[in-house]
Amino acid sequence: MLLPNFIVVGAAKSGTTSLWHYLMSHPEIFMSSIKETNFFSNDLMTRNNPIKNLEQYKLLFNDKGGYKLRGEVSNSYLTFAKVVAPRIKEKIPECLILIILRHPVDRLYSRYWHAVRDQYIKETFSEFSKSFKETELISDKIQIYIDTFGKSKVRVVFLEDFEKKSDIFFQSLFSFLDVEKISISSSRLNKSGSTKWKFFNDYILNGPAIVRLPAKILPTKYRANFREYIKMLNTVSKPKIDKNIEEDLSIFYKNDINKIKDITGRLPSSWIDRNLK
Repeated sequence: MLLPNFIVVGAAKSGTTSLWHYLMSHPEIFMSSIKETNFFSNDLMTRNNPIKNLEQYKLLFNDKGGYKLRGEVSNSYLTFAKVVAPRIKEKIPECLILIILRHPVDRLYSRYWHAVRDQYIKETFSEFSKSFKETELISDKIQIYIDTFGKSKVRVVFLEDFEKKSDIFFQSLFSFLDVEKISISSSRLNKSGSTKWKFFNDYILNGPAIVRLPAKILPTKYRANFREYIKMLNTVSKPKIDKNIEEDLSIFYKNDINKIKDITGRLPSSWIDRNLK
């Protein structure tokens, strides 16, 4: 049975859901129907993960040998890079590693509103940021993957590049993956914000199985996208971040951003402008 030959390891709230969706559209690429398999980090997490063992993981890619690339997306692999990178290397020595980044302040703010949308927390962003801002320090985690797989096997891309010029973004991405450079229509999925109707989330999306039964008629690869689209319709856009908090966080992340620039050799212009303030 087959294993993937490339993995998107994160970062969370940097457009990985959208990227997973777009990569599915490429005729030479197969993406696992489950986003966040968390196979290589299963024992490091507290939540219930769908893939428990290697046989279950292999089944995700069974009979997909006709595709040039077989991939999956699990953001936890960047979070637990120190442990996970060697695990991937052991099972898939020549694996291509893709990392998509977003400015750390925006990632943290989006992570907060994602939790609000899904009703995980009720604290303010100021309180949240004090507890979780260190989770967005990821330059050392990126370096772990480069040290483990080699620079030629790891590509770091930026969500801001995608939002500014998606065609150039995809051409660069497809060049790294060594697949045909095709045009892909783009739109953002998994947007964060507050929930319009709590009942809708509790009963329609997370309620009894009989309520969610109609969605089963969709092919597996489309079911998650449909769920994210429905969640997006039930989401109110998040408010603008408090400027004082944003400035404090920008100072906190400045050193990590400079390390990312040293690793990648560049930053999006929007990152540079914010880093100079």
